[in-house]
Amino acid sequence: MQVIENWADVTGRLIAAHPHPQLKGYLSATLDVADIKSVPGFANLFESSKGQTIDVNVPVAGVPQIASLTGSKVSWRIRKAGPSSNFAHPDLGAS
Repeated sequence: MQVIENWADVTGRLIAAHPHPQLKGYLSATLDVADIKSVPGFANLFESSKGQTIDVNVPVAGVPQIASLTGSKVSWRIRKAGPSSNFAHPDLGAS
């Protein structure tokens, strides 16, 4: 399967985050998705994820304080890299 260039701005509640078992420098974060917004100029492959729980690979450097955000609302720009592989933008921020 070839994935097209895609990005979406996703907001939701961070349920959990832990070191990724295979990707060095990444955390695996579980997000309860509340809202999804398209990014102009990119396909949005997350439109059906509203109300769902998804896992996102998050670069540790992007959110070093992620453990303190568990249970909080976060907003991240993410992309789909494969059928069950989602990645946060390297320059993500959390709110």
